[in-house]
Amino acid sequence: MSKTRPAKVRSWQVTLILTLFFIAVAGAAGIGWWYARESPPHQGPIVLISVDGLAAGRIPAKPAGETASADQGGTTETAGAIEALAADAVVFERAYTHSAQILPAHASILSGQLPFEHGIRDDAGFVLGTDVHTLAELLRNRGFGTGGAVSSFLLRRETGVGRGFSFYRAPEATVAALPDVTPSAAASTSATPANGDVASLPSAPVVPASPDADTAEPDTIELATKWAADQRGRRYFLMLQVDAADADRAVGRIVEMLRTRRLYDEATIVLVGDRGQTGGRIDEETLHVPLMVKQPQREGAGRYVEAPVQHIDVLPTILDLVRAPIPGGIKGRSLKPLLTDTNGRITPQPIYSEAVADAFRFGGNPLFALTTLNGFHYVRSGVESFNRIGAPAAASAVESTASADTSAEVPPLRATLDRLISGHPVPRASAVPARDRVMLALAGALPGLQQIDVQSVLTAQEQQVIAVAHREAALAVGQRRLPVAMRTLQQISRNHPTLAAVHYQIGLLANELGRTQDAIAAFEAAAMLRPDSHEVLAALALTLAPSQPDEAQLQIDRAIEAAAVLGPTEIASVHDAATRIALARSDAEQAERHAEAVQAARPEIPMRAFVQGWLLTKAGDNAEAERVLQEAAAMLRQHELPLEGVQLTLGEVLLSLERPADAEAAFRAELTDFPNSVAAYSGLAKALYASEKLTDADQTLTALLESVPTPEGYAAAIKLYTAFGNPARAAQLRSDARGRFPAETSLARAERVRTR
Repeated sequence: MSKTRPAKVRSWQVTLILTLFFIAVAGAAGIGWWYARESPPHQGPIVLISVDGLAAGRIPAKPAGETASADQGGTTETAGAIEALAADAVVFERAYTHSAQILPAHASILSGQLPFEHGIRDDAGFVLGTDVHTLAELLRNRGFGTGGAVSSFLLRRETGVGRGFSFYRAPEATVAALPDVTPSAAASTSATPANGDVASLPSAPVVPASPDADTAEPDTIELATKWAADQRGRRYFLMLQVDAADADRAVGRIVEMLRTRRLYDEATIVLVGDRGQTGGRIDEETLHVPLMVKQPQREGAGRYVEAPVQHIDVLPTILDLVRAPIPGGIKGRSLKPLLTDTNGRITPQPIYSEAVADAFRFGGNPLFALTTLNGFHYVRSGVESFNRIGAPAAASAVESTASADTSAEVPPLRATLDRLISGHPVPRASAVPARDRVMLALAGALPGLQQIDVQSVLTAQEQQVIAVAHREAALAVGQRRLPVAMRTLQQISRNHPTLAAVHYQIGLLANELGRTQDAIAAFEAAAMLRPDSHEVLAALALTLAPSQPDEAQLQIDRAIEAAAVLGPTEIASVHDAATRIALARSDAEQAERHAEAVQAARPEIPMRAFVQGWLLTKAGDNAEAERVLQEAAAMLRQHELPLEGVQLTLGEVLLSLERPADAEAAFRAELTDFPNSVAAYSGLAKALYASEKLTDADQTLTALLESVPTPEGYAAAIKLYTAFGNPARAAQLRSDARGRFPAETSLARAERVRTR
């Protein structure tokens, strides 16, 4: 039987419930008041402008002894647009990059992670892992439209830094001008390429205006502003990357577009330098970069912040400004307290930076640095150096150098650096695709060996001198001045004979120039220094194969043994080389065995089909060869992979079947992935000639000599002009080649090879 509770009890319960309710209401009101007094989330466009090579000293400086107002600012070499933006922004006087290279620096900006966390350590040979979330991805997940336009080839989408952008435009790999090149033609092997629109591909090789100029599309700024202007809403994220020479124009166009759309007042604009000087050093001039944040309604305009900040602070700051969750494990700090409060504080921390490009490119020492709150700069590069930076806003002054043995500052910095990089050894780089090599060289990057040499004995001064010369060699390779590049590398190797990577690069160039004995000598020197390098041993084996097959077999066996302890990609690459050596010897059994090994390591590579198709062509069964090779080509397209020789062999089969239009498309596809293939250029010229496209055939041979100005390239063009009934042009090229290669017999050797 139920009983009625006493009235006093019921009254007490009601009182408690009402009390708790009013406490909850008051708490909610308090929380709401707290959020209300905080800056509201930024609702307008977010624009990130990244500038390569913009020194921190080019940002208007705070007048001495006072805080700059919106209409103040020091006179600098930078023109008005950046100065005007600085007047509307909070300027961080001591901002630092984490890398002396473009790609790793941007990976840190966009991921909020240090280089050893996101994994990109150089401009070539690294890709951002899919487990790393970019700022664009995080903002897109919050409903922002995302668009990006970059002027540097080093930031192409394949690197992963473009992930999360719905629109992303970067320069593409270029080859010498070919007639009627279209994207569809390069991707198809079943139809004649359509004539017409070629606007999406450059019409000629790009040569930088100066050693410090990156390969840039002239319309990058307009592409970015057009994308932003086409957005219907105001909630979007735009990233624009330009070179320092274009920085002021970029800022001016973005601001003009925002004002025209009446979005400037509510926009958030972040201007940041990716690095200062572009020489790859790790000093104050390189690491100290500009950073300014223009907030909605010009909040904090004209304020200068002296606290040291860093690239990895950009991502958490932007996410905090839009009230988006910040991923866990991010070492960067939100700068919102400094943006919204003149008395704001952030947790101080030493700023980590690195430069490991020299280690990958020619065997130098990797460089690591820490910059501290009180203006100390600690660098480790085999030995330690310890500098005190000048005034916080200065870009280059170093007042004194203290002994690492006597300074009390060094031990804690040494321990901090050890703690940061412990468990994060510099990883292997990936092989660079053939289609990217020229563009990377034009950007100053000439990849060396995939694994760095941890025993480099170069001094800091020696390394700086080599870095300058090596960059000159890279630019010469990009500009196809191969003899110049080879002489530069040979001079480096004479002065520093222990640099295995340089010997390896000399061997590659000597091979391309038809100087086989020089190539063998260079690869042998590299192998003596790095007997564990599968790539050196494989290159030596391929070079020895035509003249010393037994020695070639010995070297490829060593390469296979060296790669066995590495990953599937390296295992597949050495068995790929072994397959080609076996095919050159007409050893079908060994070729098939190594092809099986390739696919055991990388099932997505159709090596078995390639070998089968190649053997069928030699047996004269072109119809079956076409079927097998078409299947291989389809598999490569499915996995977006290149495999040298598949499209080339298919094109030759199609020519034999008297289908020159289809052959033309196959040869173009080979050149897309292997733009320096003499055989593919030759095949394309034959296909065009067979289709009676005589002018196009002539243009193709001209493109061949632009891309491959070597004895082999000239020999191929001479042979084809003779076959096409133009002996006068053949004679002219033979004379030009003898002048170009006066002290060599490589042209004669190449002509003999081409006539076999």
